[in-house]
Amino acid sequence: MKEILETTNYDLFKKLGGNRATSISRINKIKNSILNVGYITSPILVNENMEIIDGQGRFEALKELEMPIEYIIQKGLNIKECIAMNINQTNWNILDYIQSYADKGNQNYIYFIDLINTFPKLRGMHFYSIALSGRGHPDFEKIKSGDLIITEEEYEKAKEKLKFIYPIKAEFSYVKRIDYILKGLLYCLNMEMVDKELLKRKIIDVLESGVIPPMPTIEEVMQFMEKIYNKNKRGYTVYIYTEYRKGVEERIAKGFNLINNNKQGVKIWQNNK
Repeated sequence: MKEILETTNYDLFKKLGGNRATSISRINKIKNSILNVGYITSPILVNENMEIIDGQGRFEALKELEMPIEYIIQKGLNIKECIAMNINQTNWNILDYIQSYADKGNQNYIYFIDLINTFPKLRGMHFYSIALSGRGHPDFEKIKSGDLIITEEEYEKAKEKLKFIYPIKAEFSYVKRIDYILKGLLYCLNMEMVDKELLKRKIIDVLESGVIPPMPTIEEVMQFMEKIYNKNKRGYTVYIYTEYRKGVEERIAKGFNLINNNKQGVKIWQNNK
């Protein structure tokens, strides 16, 4: 059994690089529990470098209350064990993963967190996913595993797209369906046949009029984009919704191909056993 040590020398301990920040509300919750119920001994876990693997919130609360820190040293632990322990306690959200890998110096995640910090009014991972890859939903498993890839070119293009829509979000944040409309506009920025400035002006005209139809799905948003873009427009009709559906179907087909390839690989492996 590991030895439980005790100290009031708070400077011994270090924050583990890549670990998520502990919220003030969580620290205060732990402090209130200690003051009202008493402290039930629960040593924090550190590695040989005195980096806190488990118990960052307890450490901060005890430090603020000037109480002794009980701790156990277990060599060889790092951020992976820290994440695993946190998953079984207070779940990490997707931003925790992105920030963690960025803090560890992973350039792909540094690009991602920079986009989030540059455009703080755009809440939700969908904006960044559409801007980076044209996908409506981020690949959460890839993000969590540390396998996210963002090239410098993809980052720069995404930044320009988000910069294009951001003033609309700032000005019309009170509009109920504004996030859906802006996601639709982001999809359109990936379509070469669309005059982006023309579409942007028409969207602003609709927002200023206050007459916005209910659009509970992104499918209806893209139909709305096609309708307002082609209204009173000279020349040929641009089929925005059709182009959007084509992109969705291509991604679905790509996903099925990947699944089938994986199944084929498993069959070959089984036959060769």
